Amino acid sequence: MKVFTLGRFTIVKEDTPTQFSGKVQRKPLELLKAIISLGGIDVPEDRVTDLLWPDTEGDLAHQSFETTLHRLRRLLGNDMAIKHQGGQLTLDARYCWVDTWAFERLYEQIESLFKSTRELETERNVEILKPRTHNPNHVTRNPQPDTRNSKLEIQNSSIHNPQSAIIEALRLTEKATGIYKGSFLPSDTGYLWSISARERLRNKFIRLMNMIGNYLERRGYWQQAMEHFQMAVVIDDLVEEFYQHLMICYYTLGQKAEAVKVYNRCCTMLSKVLGISPSQKTEDIYHTLI
Repeated sequence: MKVFTLGRFTIVKEDTPTQFSGKVQRKPLELLKAIISLGGIDVPEDRVTDLLWPDTEGDLAHQSFETTLHRLRRLLGNDMAIKHQGGQLTLDARYCWVDTWAFERLYEQIESLFKSTRELETERNVEILKPRTHNPNHVTRNPQPDTRNSKLEIQNSSIHNPQSAIIEALRLTEKATGIYKGSFLPSDTGYLWSISARERLRNKFIRLMNMIGNYLERRGYWQQAMEHFQMAVVIDDLVEEFYQHLMICYYTLGQKAEAVKVYNRCCTMLSKVLGISPSQKTEDIYHTLI
């Protein structure tokens, strides 16, 4: 079973989206969403009941929880998908795949790769600065490649080669953006229990896009950076930083008219949705471009 919460809410069983209708299923689905919002692992039952039945006390709240959990398990068609033990709830990863888990795992991997790349580049810079002694008896020869452990070297190449780490980070980023289709549970913004998870996931998405985009810009890959931030704006069109980068990319590529269009779109989106004007940084970039 797969649960998609980023940009939509969908439960897929055996490659088929499950159709839900009627108010009778609303509370069990709210329970599932709340469990995922709270991390999905060792979620205290008391916390869930406080969120979903705030006006119900004691045994009645517990009874409502038990009934709703039973209905949710029936809805999912697998009692083992949700473990309830010791007053805690856990979505069993053996039976349930959740997109938020997958996205956050990828984010941690990508961040780790970039960190290792920075450390390797620092080590190489230190190595370059070390004085070297000359051995007059040493003869330089063209080394022959040793392919005896080529498979192992490929698997571990990112550990020793910053370029390989970046390539792997870019590959994982493509997977991550394929999972992050939009904000967490976009139809449930009115529920307080969804706010923290939504902001956490959105912030990770923004950091991920900026981390990759900044790298591409620093290396002078302006076309790739432009395409990267175009995709970022499609996924989240209220992140002003994405527009700023996109304006600079277009301008650097000699597409001044496109850079102006990006600025105008940024102004329109911020005004219509948030009721605000662009920041001074955005204005400064725009006036530099024109």
